[in-house]
Amino acid sequence: MRTLTRCAIYSNAEPSLEIGVMLYSVLGSMRSMRSTARIRTLYRRSHVEARTLELVFPNDTNSLGTIFGGTLVAWMDKAAAFAAVRRARNTCVTAAIEGISFQSPIRLGELVEIYARVESVGRTSLRVRVEVRRENPMDGSRELCTVGYFAMVSVDERGVPQPVPPAE
Repeated sequence: MRTLTRCAIYSNAEPSLEIGVMLYSVLGSMRSMRSTARIRTLYRRSHVEARTLELVFPNDTNSLGTIFGGTLVAWMDKAAAFAAVRRARNTCVTAAIEGISFQSPIRLGELVEIYARVESVGRTSLRVRVEVRRENPMDGSRELCTVGYFAMVSVDERGVPQPVPPAE
């Protein structure tokens, strides 16, 4: 089953630049997105970022009314993959998750903003920092809740690691 997630791309050079796009959560289907000229322009920037926004529903929470840790990690992984795919211009898979620190709980009904940024690039791998902020939609208060690092690997259709092109 394919699900859609709303995602926006941001650039360090132009923080106000925002391109809203609908992306499939299936990473292989993102190749078709490359034909969009404005998205291709963002590939050329050295720091690639992705932001997603989720709302915490009852099926995402435990008996205390806070989000399941696994649900949040899945959302973080998806944002890390979006950033990695945009930088590598290829399908990327998660190789490792390096220490996630949960600093404060996220409650039912809150908005969750997930911000992912490619911090470093190796020959076939990328290190992505993911920050999670919760927002109370009623009063607009925001708080940093979680930070984690994801090691992503660029792979071909057979799962063989592929080189990440240099920043343009």
